[in-house]
Amino acid sequence: MHCWKILNLEHHYGTTRIMIMSVIAFLTVFSLSYVIFNLFNDEHYTDQLFWLFVITVFAIYPIHKCLHFLALYDLRQHL
Repeated sequence: MHCWKILNLEHHYGTTRIMIMSVIAFLTVFSLSYVIFNLFNDEHYTDQLFWLFVITVFAIYPIHKCLHFLALYDLRQHL
């Protein structure tokens, strides 16, 4: 994992530029997804499953960390 240290994007591009690019990417993906989804789905939206959305949002970070752990699990003897 030492090879990742030579790739310093924050030093190369700067924090501000990285944040601007990530916000632009987020807005672009959200807008395109929303438009495409609405082209194929004409249903009325409700908030009956809002609880599932909240649980999913809070579960994303721990699941993300577990996936990192599983990816490095085979390398545990070398770390």
